[in-house]
Amino acid sequence: MTTYGIFELATITPSLTNPRKTFDPVKLAELAESIKVSGMHQPILVRRLPGSRIADTDRTITHEIISGERRYRASLLAGASNIPALICEMTDAQVLDAQIVENLQRDDLTDLEEAIGYQTLMQAAGSSTEQVAVKIGKSTSYVRNKLRLLALCPEAQTSLRAGDIDYSRALLLATIPDHQLQIKALGCLSEKNYQGDYQTGVRGAAEFVSRTYRLRLDRARFDAISASLLPGAGACNTCHKRTGQDPDLFAQAKSADLCLDPPCYQQKEAAHTAALLAAAHAAGQTVIEGREAKALMPNGWGKVEGYLRLDDVADSPSDKPLRELLGKALEASSEKPTLLANPHKDGELIALLPTATVAELLKASQHQQEAKRLESRHTDSKKADAAAAKTKAKQEYEQAWRDLLLQRTWDEINQSGRADTLSDAVLRHIAEHYAKACNGDRAGRLCQILELGKVAPKEALLYHAQGTTRPATLLQLLIMHADVEYHAYLETLHPGWPVNQGLMLVANSYGVDVESVKAECKTATRAKIRKSANPDAPPGKLRKTSAKDAQAQIAKAMQQQDSQGEAEPTAEDSPMDPVQPAIPTVLAEGVRVRVTKVASRLPKHQQYRAGQTGTISQKLGDRAWMVSFDGRQEGMGSFDGGDLTIVPPEVTGATPGRPVAYRGPNGETWSGRGLRPKWMTHYLDNGGTLADIKVAGAAA
Repeated sequence: MTTYGIFELATITPSLTNPRKTFDPVKLAELAESIKVSGMHQPILVRRLPGSRIADTDRTITHEIISGERRYRASLLAGASNIPALICEMTDAQVLDAQIVENLQRDDLTDLEEAIGYQTLMQAAGSSTEQVAVKIGKSTSYVRNKLRLLALCPEAQTSLRAGDIDYSRALLLATIPDHQLQIKALGCLSEKNYQGDYQTGVRGAAEFVSRTYRLRLDRARFDAISASLLPGAGACNTCHKRTGQDPDLFAQAKSADLCLDPPCYQQKEAAHTAALLAAAHAAGQTVIEGREAKALMPNGWGKVEGYLRLDDVADSPSDKPLRELLGKALEASSEKPTLLANPHKDGELIALLPTATVAELLKASQHQQEAKRLESRHTDSKKADAAAAKTKAKQEYEQAWRDLLLQRTWDEINQSGRADTLSDAVLRHIAEHYAKACNGDRAGRLCQILELGKVAPKEALLYHAQGTTRPATLLQLLIMHADVEYHAYLETLHPGWPVNQGLMLVANSYGVDVESVKAECKTATRAKIRKSANPDAPPGKLRKTSAKDAQAQIAKAMQQQDSQGEAEPTAEDSPMDPVQPAIPTVLAEGVRVRVTKVASRLPKHQQYRAGQTGTISQKLGDRAWMVSFDGRQEGMGSFDGGDLTIVPPEVTGATPGRPVAYRGPNGETWSGRGLRPKWMTHYLDNGGTLADIKVAGAAA
């Protein structure tokens, strides 16, 4: 029976059995603010204080909370004095059951808290997994998988709480029963990349666990159904650490016969090997172990020297292993297989027979063809081994005498007392080495210095090195030339490194003054720059012509032309053009230029500009210029200075034979008749006036 009432908070106390021990302080504060504004609308569930709690509570306490402790705490935080509640009479067992179920239905419950809740419910009420599943409305497999998380080691549980692994990875770890193996697998499954994502996906993680920690029982060397092989372990087919024992958890497993306990599996393998060895010794069989086994089988993929493996088809002359091929002939014979403890795989014993014995047994079992094939293979193998041994001996000898010659010669050099000198033959050998290292361009430059001609420069250089009577002189030239290049990046990246060390060493050894060479080259370079900048200028100090200077030259030439008025053209003048003014001799901003007519000299994307005329708008580097085109040619492009020709200003001006009335800032001209040219319209639109560009003396 349930009744409703309003209780003072001072008369209520929380339950000691409530599974929920932690409360989010932020959400608790938010609920407290809501209670301050609109009050508490949902009552909590309480019961009369049980007699077992009278001794540990104050006399004012009359009721205990069954569910709703979070609302109770928020009300206290909000400063409320009372709270609505439903009173329900319940036993201690009923209270615990209700508390667990109520907490299991929370949205913010973690997977591990959920698992602990199921375990507590089963222990408190003595319920089975199926009964818990019915009570909470979940499937049995769902509850079992959650309970499986309780098998996680403490380190894995901490990682799950911290979010380092998710539920699916935690479930994979829980299937590994060994604590240390769980920790080892945890490191792999929780590894993340620089973006914070798991290094291995869920499917890859499952394959990793299956491949590493689940062992196939059908391939076990021991008897999996034997219960006496390892005392206390029992038979594998009934073990709970086998995938087939929990189909719900291992529904995705490739087999129901997988062992989940590698340590136990390995212990059974060791016990099986020990039993085989004991039986072999008791029966008088030969057992090869340790260093002798390693000598016969030096690697894990090769054969055993002098023997054939009975259970490996690689040693059989047919597609069946020798044991199966020999069959009854082996059982009837007195031959006992030799056992070799595999030095590359602990616990594995390999059954062997000598090759000759196998051949005889094959003949006795009416396998004549297989016997011949085996004998032929054995003969070929012996021949191959002999040839390999001979080759190895020759290689060892050839290297040995060379090493000994090196040592003896070095001893003689140290004991001879002679000065450290090199013979012409040795110097010629070093020179040939440097010559071979030259590419075609280097060889060509050296042939030019040595006057060896231009045909086949590298061959000519090598021939010269082989026949020269002065190999030391040639060697010094090659050393200098190998280190003659200037590398600008060294000054920036490695300012402290020695520069052109080979060149400098040879030059200094002959007393060549490096600084005077630099000064001489600097003078020649300046003269060259002066000549290229102004070829008509007399020798002297180089003066750079700026864009302003170029404009001044143009204006001066125009004024000279205007002062001549209507002078008749002379015989040297073009019959269609006015008198030519002085033309600028240096490229600069504002100068009119024409692009070369040879399109092949231009970059592919600029070839359509061949022969077009424009105005230099910007200098881009030592030889590059930006040219602006107008009219139908409009646009801009960068060109090498060698592909540009300076154009007289009036060539692009008014109609031939007509006097010039206006001259633009870049040398454009107009007679003042007909339609205005585009350059005029552009000039006026940008704030220019006709008065500013009117030629002196021209008709209005």
